[in-house]
Amino acid sequence: MMSQHSRQELVASVSPRYRKASGKERERILEEFVESHGYHRKYAIQVLNHPRKPAEASSRKRHRAVQYSLAVQQALIARLSRGQWHV
Repeated sequence: MMSQHSRQELVASVSPRYRKASGKERERILEEFVESHGYHRKYAIQVLNHPRKPAEASSRKRHRAVQYSLAVQQALIARLSRGQWHV
């Protein structure tokens, strides 16, 4: 089983060859790629035609915004502690 990094390297090396090839050559490259990765053919075609850039995968980190202000949080905690709401 390949690591994600080695898969990305292989896609980066095979993808330009696949896009430049035509007909039977494309079919041969696709068969080799499917065999080595274990992907379904349609997914492999998608990956080879639209490869991800390595920096793209690691540079996008999502941070959840604070939804409630401190005053609202304190009011909710106060109500919970008084037994007005049950969790």
